Amino acid sequence: MDSNGNSSSQMVGNVVTDNNSAAVTPTSSTFEPTFVGSKSLVHIFTLANSLSNAIALNSWSISGDLYNEFSIYGSNCGSTLAPHHSCLIKIIFKATTSGVDRAELDIGASVPITPVPLWGYATQAMTTPTVPTFADQTAGTTSVPQTVVLKNAQLAPMSIEQIGVTGDFVIDASTTCPTGRKQLAMGDSCNIAVRFSPTTTGPRTGNLTVHGSATVSPYSVSLGGNGAPP
Repeated sequence: MDSNGNSSSQMVGNVVTDNNSAAVTPTSSTFEPTFVGSKSLVHIFTLANSLSNAIALNSWSISGDLYNEFSIYGSNCGSTLAPHHSCLIKIIFKATTSGVDRAELDIGASVPITPVPLWGYATQAMTTPTVPTFADQTAGTTSVPQTVVLKNAQLAPMSIEQIGVTGDFVIDASTTCPTGRKQLAMGDSCNIAVRFSPTTTGPRTGNLTVHGSATVSPYSVSLGGNGAPP
């Protein structure tokens, strides 16, 4: 999947979550903060038929969407779903209005299927890149900084209280963004420098989080890298 919402999917068979039901996983979904005027990554939902008989599928739709920001991006579900099989429904969030939007995924079928709550966050704080890429790094060492650019596209200054990271990542001293409730002027950008410092081998994940006065705060960016053996 990429920032333009591109994703590939295929039919999944033999998915059993409950021997007496048909259900969607995940059972709810919070979409990543999405800059106003852009769209989120594709979120994929799996409808699994755990019954011993096929079920009829009549419809799948979005309801309760105040700003019409959620949409079904695609699906390989047909009119019936075989026993102990599953199909996929893909949804994207198109941010048009700053703030929080709520909706739900509804599936009409020959058996009751619990609706899936959806939450979208449209923000006027923007980071580039949206997902920083760190090269493989030897465990126990620290990488050179990767720069994440934070832009304030609000029609007002943005007060930044704190910038933090979780996981095997650290904020570098070369960061230029103000903190301690200092302000980033309207339309201005600043740099957040992040280093990758894996404590062990294998995939390592974390988050970069900006706490401030953006329309949606805190604003979070996923981080990831791979710890290499010495």
